[in-house]
Amino acid sequence: ALLADQPGWVAERFSDPAELIYVARATGEVVGGARVLVQVVTPLVLAIAFGLLVVTGSGQMGAAIVEEKDQRALEMVITSLAARELVIGKVLGITLLTLTQVIIWGAGAGIAIGLVALTAANGTPLSLPWRAVSWALLLGVPGYFLFAMLAAGLGIIAGDRRQARQLSGLLGFLGLLPLYFLGLLVNALDGPLAVGLTWFPLTAPMIALFRMALSQVPTWQLVVSLAILLASVAGSIWFVARIFRAAMLAYGQSLRPRQIWRALRQA
Repeated sequence: ALLADQPGWVAERFSDPAELIYVARATGEVVGGARVLVQVVTPLVLAIAFGLLVVTGSGQMGAAIVEEKDQRALEMVITSLAARELVIGKVLGITLLTLTQVIIWGAGAGIAIGLVALTAANGTPLSLPWRAVSWALLLGVPGYFLFAMLAAGLGIIAGDRRQARQLSGLLGFLGLLPLYFLGLLVNALDGPLAVGLTWFPLTAPMIALFRMALSQVPTWQLVVSLAILLASVAGSIWFVARIFRAAMLAYGQSLRPRQIWRALRQA
């Protein structure tokens, strides 16, 4: 309705809109169309999927630990297993269950996205950013295991299922915390804050993928992030196993900070 009252050049401009051209920061390569969609959106989708996976998985982990403790199912197996082995087995079981659900959802979403990308390509050859996909797996798997182990620890500390879900919700918030830093990082993808968050284990997977979507992240930074993440996983296993040993027979009671500190000192 407004266009009818505008000058002729406005109508011509609307009939021939601007064509957006993107230039990659790292290589200077000019890209456009579906290639931008695949190269940029893929790491971002993987980062958001990791955050949602942490939110859904952490709640299940804490509640499952409290439920088995209340049902006294742990008493039947604690005599034949070490606390570390029992904790690792429990975390692996629930983690694989959650990942199975995500794989099924991801397969359907991948097929849908692939059909859309092929339609938008119009014959242009497309290729996934395999470097980002590879590092998504290398950082995402231990990153999720770290969150799952921490969720198990919070479930052990909690006295009941309600408190366990509350603590797991806090952990899920930490899993999505990198999203609040994106506005600060978009203009400083190689700055100290971006590098520090890439190395911090709780934000490493999402921040690294976000940076890889918009810039070329040095491989040595990703290797350092992976090493710190693996060390954090090992430390969380040690920590949660000691807490589990101190609280496995405390039914309906939450551990206080003094009890947690005593359990770590006795370890």
